[in-house]
Amino acid sequence: MLAGKLRDPIIGRDFLVGGLLGSLMALGSHVSNALPTWFNLVGQTTIPANPNVLGSASGAIALLLNPIGGGLFSAFAITFTLFVIRLLVRSYWASVLLTGFLVLLTSMGGENLRLETPFAILSSVIIMFALLRFGILALAVTAFTSAVLTSFPITLDLSRWYAPQSFFMFAVIVAMLAYGIRTALGNRPLLASD
Repeated sequence: MLAGKLRDPIIGRDFLVGGLLGSLMALGSHVSNALPTWFNLVGQTTIPANPNVLGSASGAIALLLNPIGGGLFSAFAITFTLFVIRLLVRSYWASVLLTGFLVLLTSMGGENLRLETPFAILSSVIIMFALLRFGILALAVTAFTSAVLTSFPITLDLSRWYAPQSFFMFAVIVAMLAYGIRTALGNRPLLASD
């Protein structure tokens, strides 16, 4: 991607994998935030959508652009952390476990550890899997997708006043995944004919 080969199938694969893994992370976040409304859980506050997205269109666009830099920064920071720990520890698996543990600590909340810990573990496993199996681009797309899906309100009900923001977010995610599918296929047709 840095060489300008934006039609490389590997880039498309990374977009698709990052979109899937980011969606899984966002699903985990939404489930952990919805549990207090489904059950009476002590010490767990439901986190609402980001208020900036509920205001003007410019706020929604800014909130959409912010995770691009944040996703890249997170991907490079985790990769650099893994690199430094690998230099210090000299063992590949020990450095992976230590980096994963640091990612876990940054994913933890502080209100209800019994509820938040499984989802933090899931997030750190997804992050480390994306980095180690697919690379920095897949991790950056994972972070971007997760941030967008957790920041924007999600609804399919057109009568809701925040439905335009939700459909705008869906359109961006679908466009990103369509680019990933088209690029991953290379010169092959989308639907094969016999």
